[in-house]
Amino acid sequence: MARTRSIKPDFWQSPQITMLSEATALTFIGMWNYCDCHGIHTADPLRLKLEIAAGRPEVTPEVVADRVRELIDQGLVREYVENGEPYWIVTGWAKHQYPWKPHYRYPVPADFGEAPATVGHHPADVRRTSTSNKNKRSNKDTNKDTNKDKRAPPAGGTLGRFKDVTDVYPKHRKKNLTKAREYWARHHCDAIADTIVADVIERQAKDVDWLRGAIPHLATYINQRRWNDPIEEATDEERQGHRRGPESTQDRIKRANPGAFKPKPAATVTSLKPSADDWPEEA
Repeated sequence: MARTRSIKPDFWQSPQITMLSEATALTFIGMWNYCDCHGIHTADPLRLKLEIAAGRPEVTPEVVADRVRELIDQGLVREYVENGEPYWIVTGWAKHQYPWKPHYRYPVPADFGEAPATVGHHPADVRRTSTSNKNKRSNKDTNKDTNKDKRAPPAGGTLGRFKDVTDVYPKHRKKNLTKAREYWARHHCDAIADTIVADVIERQAKDVDWLRGAIPHLATYINQRRWNDPIEEATDEERQGHRRGPESTQDRIKRANPGAFKPKPAATVTSLKPSADDWPEEA
């Protein structure tokens, strides 16, 4: 089944792509649409020709086979045999494609790892692009799942002190704890957990932006290492305003521009009851 695939801007600047002919690069992109979500396509030039060039008689199966051979020579595609059937696999697939609701149709090669990007005999630094890209699909999971604290930490660090920060962080800014855990482990925050906890407590008491409600999400706070940012202490008036409750939009405008809201003069009410002078004189 054909699927929509992504083409990144740095695809066109890749050294491997610049070594291809224009027709071969176009064939490569066309192959993506008909690969399954492991980046695998049957090694059948006739089938690929009918899929991407059915209306071009000059593009024969032999021409398609030559173009695929050019892709194999550049390390962009690898051919393998599984269960007696030949297949092509795009070697850098998992690094560049993030299919939504993936489907898998063909058998994977015997040396296929957890990530298809590891398949093949070419090192990662010579794949299609030199820029690593992360999966930016938003994770809609929130802290409703009580079992998330029991999950294994991401590679690179531990989550031993993560709960110490969530206990003191403002409750309404703790969405997407999955990402927060990932960033915590990636930046090895357990080693400086005391510093982070102290900073969160201090900012809630002193930082002018936090007192006004401009508090970053916990994941953003950790990933951007906001504890290193200087604290802009609030004035006594601002702290007093915080005790009265959240600052309204009108209050913020008044503070920024004191003359924005001038009191209107009291309207003069004219009575509609006729006076004695308004009555007509008797004949």
